Amino acid sequence: MFEQISADYALIEPPGADTWCPTVEKEMWHRFRLMWALRHALLELRRPLPEIRALDVGCGFGRSSAALVEFGVRPGNIVGIDLREWVIDEARRRYPGIQFKAVTGLEWIDELGVFDFAMQCTVFSSIRQPQERRRLAWAIARVTRPGAVFLWWDRRRANKWAGGDELKPLSYFSDDCWTAVHWAELPTRPLLTEAVRPGALTRRLARVLQRWFGHPATHVVALFRRKDSQAA
Repeated sequence: MFEQISADYALIEPPGADTWCPTVEKEMWHRFRLMWALRHALLELRRPLPEIRALDVGCGFGRSSAALVEFGVRPGNIVGIDLREWVIDEARRRYPGIQFKAVTGLEWIDELGVFDFAMQCTVFSSIRQPQERRRLAWAIARVTRPGAVFLWWDRRRANKWAGGDELKPLSYFSDDCWTAVHWAELPTRPLLTEAVRPGALTRRLARVLQRWFGHPATHVVALFRRKDSQAA
């Protein structure tokens, strides 16, 4: 799994390249969706945010990790992990208060401690094999405490270069370890319900029209709560 992802990203985003550009409308909406999902995920914790420990799996340049700080999580309580050493070096330069770690496998299961919150942003869509996606889900379960919340934000389907198959987070994050508490399929464009004036009638009509005239859903946001039982 890890060698495959590293090889793919060496071609897609070679060392020194940063392909993210929020001035592009689609990427701006991607950021907006992530921030909205983060808000709901952190509210689900029902704990003072300065007290929680948070893990960002596949943190890249650290933007998603830094977003947690905007909501009140202490930088020193955030750990971001990624496979690419040069990306982690850049994340440390940009956000020195956050802990970033380059990983090569699943060794971080025994190295990072336990977390109250974990998240992944478009990581699983870069993994080719369903069994490898389940391995990563198992690892996340191992490092989260009972009652922890996990935020899934990813494409509905894997990237074309990763197979293009449908992602199934409800399968990867099994009933043995997790309870799904929220699920929504969304586009990285505005919904019709977000473009009309507030009101029960207009929103109801917009929801109906969304099916035929709205932008198609390309991503899924899901929230999972860790059960008391140990990970399988």
